[in-house]
Amino acid sequence: MLPAMPPAPAPLPRLLLRTLLGTASVLALACADPSSESAQLAPTDDLEPGALELTSRLRLVNVAYGASALTLARAGAQESPVEPGAVGARLTVAPTDRLALETPVGSLLLSAPAGRWSPGERYAAVAAVDSAGAVAVRVLREPTPGASSLRRLVIVNSGALPVDRVGLGQNAEDAARATIGAALPFLASTEPADVALGRTVLELAISGRTFHCFVRPEVGASALLVVTSRQPEAEADSLTPGRAAGVLAVTASGALALDCAEASPTAELRVVHAVTGAPALTVSASATFGPIEFGAATSYASVGVSEPVSVEVREGELPVATTALPCPAGARVTSVLVGPAEAPQIVACDDAG
Repeated sequence: MLPAMPPAPAPLPRLLLRTLLGTASVLALACADPSSESAQLAPTDDLEPGALELTSRLRLVNVAYGASALTLARAGAQESPVEPGAVGARLTVAPTDRLALETPVGSLLLSAPAGRWSPGERYAAVAAVDSAGAVAVRVLREPTPGASSLRRLVIVNSGALPVDRVGLGQNAEDAARATIGAALPFLASTEPADVALGRTVLELAISGRTFHCFVRPEVGASALLVVTSRQPEAEADSLTPGRAAGVLAVTASGALALDCAEASPTAELRVVHAVTGAPALTVSASATFGPIEFGAATSYASVGVSEPVSVEVREGELPVATTALPCPAGARVTSVLVGPAEAPQIVACDDAG
């Protein structure tokens, strides 16, 4: 009679098997000839869920407008140059890799956020021009998608001007109340923020000016929003990234410029006719008031305040007085017509004061 066969060994758990295989890969890499192609870690973007990832990914975000193309370099080798306004391909980075940004005037060593490239992380090296005109760089972790109903965003200021406030809402009024970041100096960033997909209006307060940018559906479930700005110029009304202000959204698949527009600051103005003996008068600013009879006051109307408001008083079609009124944004101002009928004058007071 033949002896009983021993039971078959139980299969290794799948996770343990992956771990052992990953460890074997590391040992094989350590023992390989560094000059051999087989010593390079293979890309892992196509790993199965739960597989052990031994490397991280890094890509260059070049928002150094006005500078030339920039390049990432390591171990004496350079990657393809990345033009201003573009995002480079993702590079595979081992935990101990040393990388640098090659600029026209020298190299800048890249520092991982925690001092070490963490396996499985996705990084972005954001290169920009500081207020002195020099290229600077900061490495950030790219946000990863959160819950299906939310979008995860990180905002970084790469502009020459500090960002005073960042808001995000369903519309401009909502964005003015919903703050997700404040006081971002050059290359500073917000913490990752999970926001509802319906909150698509990004509000930026920069040096007393307010910009609204539309977060399009193409931004996806997560993105790094890179704010760009520069000192005001004659053509600063154009919101192309690198001009007055703009936002470059760095997404999972690439980058796209958000549609932005500057919010026109306004004040509320009304006019009181107090010129004794004068006929009905008409007052024109960016809004028209009147004709106004003596002793009457108009309702408030919105006027633009990008500069002192130019006000003209007319009797019929005949101009009889002009002046420039200071109307701070958001203020309610009463303009009073006074003086003799032959030479009316305009005085103003802030109703809040």
